[in-house]
Amino acid sequence: MKSLFFFLLAFAGLASTGLHAQEAIALPSLTEALADEPMASTLSAALEAADFTTTLDAGSELILLAPTDDAFDALPEDVMTALMKSENVDVLRSILANHVVDGDSAVAADKLAMGESAAQKQIETGNGVIYLIDKVLIPEGFDPADLE
Repeated sequence: MKSLFFFLLAFAGLASTGLHAQEAIALPSLTEALADEPMASTLSAALEAADFTTTLDAGSELILLAPTDDAFDALPEDVMTALMKSENVDVLRSILANHVVDGDSAVAADKLAMGESAAQKQIETGNGVIYLIDKVLIPEGFDPADLE
């Protein structure tokens, strides 16, 4: 009987240790993961400029189609500079919102296909998944000439 007691006590200790180890390995939020991703510094800056980080971190089961720095560099000259100006924040928000999907992978796949873009890397986060993509998904009707 004593050996059964000690076995159960040891098992409970191991189970407890395992549980604590799982708690310590919490995944970062979408914006925290982006901040740590070297290929997404332009997107991180755009999210901050548009005050979009709170929106992303408040959501759950989101899919973020995250253009890489190279994708932003491929935009026409001076577009990103103009988008980062405070007078163009609404346009920037609409472009960023075009990259967020509420957990429906079929919708995300459709957005990628329509934008002729491909996922280069997947990052699991505490409130969704990030797919680094090779193009900026421009909403229909966007005209860089309309930027101030």
